[in-house]
Amino acid sequence: MGNGSNALVQGVNGQLVDHVEDDRPADGELVIISPLAASLPWELGEIACALPVGDANGTLLEALNGERPRSGVFAGMLVHDPFRRTDDLLDALCERGVAGVVNWPSVGALDGETASALAHSGFRYADELAFLQQASSRGLHTAVRIHDIGQLEAALEIRPSGLIVAPGAQAAPGSDPNALPDGMAAVLDAVDTLGDVQAWAYLPGNTNDVDRLLPPSVGVIRHAGPPSRADDPAPAY
Repeated sequence: MGNGSNALVQGVNGQLVDHVEDDRPADGELVIISPLAASLPWELGEIACALPVGDANGTLLEALNGERPRSGVFAGMLVHDPFRRTDDLLDALCERGVAGVVNWPSVGALDGETASALAHSGFRYADELAFLQQASSRGLHTAVRIHDIGQLEAALEIRPSGLIVAPGAQAAPGSDPNALPDGMAAVLDAVDTLGDVQAWAYLPGNTNDVDRLLPPSVGVIRHAGPPSRADDPAPAY
């Protein structure tokens, strides 16, 4: 699988970040940059970031300004961008030298009435796959966020460079930090049977040593929560 000569590395870990440090990514590491998603708590980011609010991609492109090309940096794109055309987004990514793109955040994380309402308004998971297919035609690697077996089957049809298995937005990340979030195990088992697919599991930062529950070829992408920086203002009480 994949669309480039520089294959992604199986079994390595990665991180969701709001900016890329000078010494990252390390060899083989997968870094997904999504300033809006990385700056919010896991459960809030999964829901709020999938909605067309604010300017998620504008913030992303600004964070990527001046970046040198890096083999492990993937741009987390909000595909349903109300401000930009697909071609313009892909042009901007290619100009900034990222290795690839991932549908992050994704409406695929949502279900029930919220998902139905978004689909009725034209915000569909299939559109995210179509965007990634166009990115592949531009020479970018693609990673697809999937949340269930149906999305896995749809993702494989576009022959992505990798798969990221993520829990749905309704999963409760704090319910059992020693176990995989609900629904992930079945999807990971299905991915493992494919054999030649490079895959990662996206886990909330509060999970403990659950790496042992993953197939050996599956890496881990963690969301450690909103960043804390020395120059952040002290909270007011």
